[in-house]
Amino acid sequence: MVEVEKKSFAIELGPLCNNHCVFCVQAGQGGSAQKRLDQKVLADLDRAEATGFKTVTFVGGEPTMHEGLIEWIRLARARSFECISVQSNGRRLALKNYAEGLIKAGLTHVEVSLQGHHAALHDYHTQLAGSFRETAKGLLNLRALDVHVGVSTVITRSNFRDLEGIVAMCAHVQAAAWHVAPSEPIGAALDDFQRIVPNLNMTVPYLSRAVARCMDDSLMPYISGVPLCLLEPRYRAFTLDLNKVMAAKRAAIDSCIECVERQRCSGLSTEYLAHFASSRLSPIDDNDLERKSNEGSFPFAGIGKLETL
Repeated sequence: MVEVEKKSFAIELGPLCNNHCVFCVQAGQGGSAQKRLDQKVLADLDRAEATGFKTVTFVGGEPTMHEGLIEWIRLARARSFECISVQSNGRRLALKNYAEGLIKAGLTHVEVSLQGHHAALHDYHTQLAGSFRETAKGLLNLRALDVHVGVSTVITRSNFRDLEGIVAMCAHVQAAAWHVAPSEPIGAALDDFQRIVPNLNMTVPYLSRAVARCMDDSLMPYISGVPLCLLEPRYRAFTLDLNKVMAAKRAAIDSCIECVERQRCSGLSTEYLAHFASSRLSPIDDNDLERKSNEGSFPFAGIGKLETL
């Protein structure tokens, strides 16, 4: 299988999606015409190749909603890219022939969003009955194909106590990696903050147990969006530096000034701090933290971006 280069170029296809997630950062944004996307994808592939990227990731919205996706993957495969990834909710991958078509075109990695390990929990987050059944079927189809699979979970007030169960499902479908991040207070989550955005002080103990379960199940964990000082030292090595795709504005906190990890840490958003106290944040003074080479082993693209087309 392909070894993933750390540099990854995100090809943004806009917010068109067949789910209606309660935490969507792109809620209310319109889509883009197919012809315009064809031109954009070609330009993005040219730019990514010219600047030396070895990995490209198609992100949305939901990339599988675009009928041009298979052809775009084929065009990417014909170039110098070693890794071609798609960020997806996995529902259309329940169609085995479609999933096989993506792989045949040259897809090497799939990042599937999973918000719960049973229908009631997952469908609550997507606001679409039956979405869990399709996503689960898509994951099972991918398990039988020659493709790397990663799973992404957005932590909310409704699923933070169930993270271990989600990890168990990841292991069942033989995913290689799990990316977990708290809901960003922007878009739909900002509109319904009290129902969606979790208190991280309450969340971290459950997150720690889920990461420990990853270790037991040989599943590589990735954490983003959680201040490093809230994590146990042994789990800080599994954090991803996704600051460049954090949608909500980050706040400067006095207690962070002395921290040796302030440049790598995601910190907290101004909206989060307006609702929750930051009293548990404390500077890290040990600059000899353990490091693991997990960045780059799966091209996770983050939990979504604002429309930039």
